[in-house]
Amino acid sequence: MAESEGKSYGVIVNSFRELEPNYADFYRDELGRRNWAIGPVSLSNRRSEEKAGRGGRGTESKEPDSVIYICFGSLADFADSQLKEIAAALESWGGSFIWVVRKDPRTESESESEEEWLPVGFEDRTAEKGLIIRGWAPQILILEHEARKAKELREMARMAIEEGGSSHSSLSDLIDELKQRSHV
Repeated sequence: MAESEGKSYGVIVNSFRELEPNYADFYRDELGRRNWAIGPVSLSNRRSEEKAGRGGRGTESKEPDSVIYICFGSLADFADSQLKEIAAALESWGGSFIWVVRKDPRTESESESEEEWLPVGFEDRTAEKGLIIRGWAPQILILEHEARKAKELREMARMAIEEGGSSHSSLSDLIDELKQRSHV
């Protein structure tokens, strides 16, 4: 990926500037790479009902402001020891949580089915309070739960994809730049 990244014209990110301004600035200023935050793309796809069973079950029975959502994005890849530390912290905390874990297929071992990255018995001990989603998670459905911070993020995300919003503008900039490039 590093080799292709160095040769690429830029990177398109399924996020929005208001959510990750430091990342966008770092990528542009420190790495000298073009980047366009055009998301959340999932807001464009309103067939969310089809995916509801996967994410809603962790929040639907909870009170507002009572569930934390842990998701480091699709580019984050943690060592097993780091994931165990996160699990230990969640268990120690004792509150309700939804934890999205994406394991990089290149680093998974054959014994991954044994979930070596989780402390033994973790899921049993946290079954009433926690939900682990392996792989893709329907973030918008999760964020639509009546949680204070999620409400703010949901509104920011909606504004970002509307005409004149940061993601809409970023996508327009990308299209314009590609049009100009094709005429050179």
